[in-house]
Amino acid sequence: ILDISFNVLRHIEGLDQLTQLKKLFLVNNKISKIENLSNLQMLQMLELGSNRIRAIENIDALANLDSLFLGKNKITKLQNLDALANLTVLSIQNNRLTKIEGLQSLVNLRELYLSHNGIEVIEGLENNNKLTMLDIASNRIKKIENISHLTELQEFWVSAGWSPSLK
Repeated sequence: ILDISFNVLRHIEGLDQLTQLKKLFLVNNKISKIENLSNLQMLQMLELGSNRIRAIENIDALANLDSLFLGKNKITKLQNLDALANLTVLSIQNNRLTKIEGLQSLVNLRELYLSHNGIEVIEGLENNNKLTMLDIASNRIKKIENISHLTELQEFWVSAGWSPSLK
């Protein structure tokens, strides 16, 4: 475990030799780009919340990643997640997302946190049948739809802005 949170870091660097690292915390820094993590192939948990990240990128080598936390950043699109087939937890709350997309390869995803974004439609979850937790509260969703196939769902968080129209 390495926790270098709250250090006003602007770049992810100097971690190349930590090839056995399993958990990395980089919370509340000033990081604007995900970079220099390709040697951390044993990484299971990556926490990059409260930074200045605008894009999900450069994480293809992190195939063992189980949990990815990207809350409170400036991310506008769910992308470049295909290599993370082992991911079970994805938290991307408080960003600038407007669409649920790019999750088709995350077939083992169990928890998805998307609250406090600008998402308008529940979509793109066709392959995420193992979801037990879905948080889409504080978005712009007006209709609950496209979730009937999520038979494992135990927790579903939604809030103001939607009408009680269920499909």
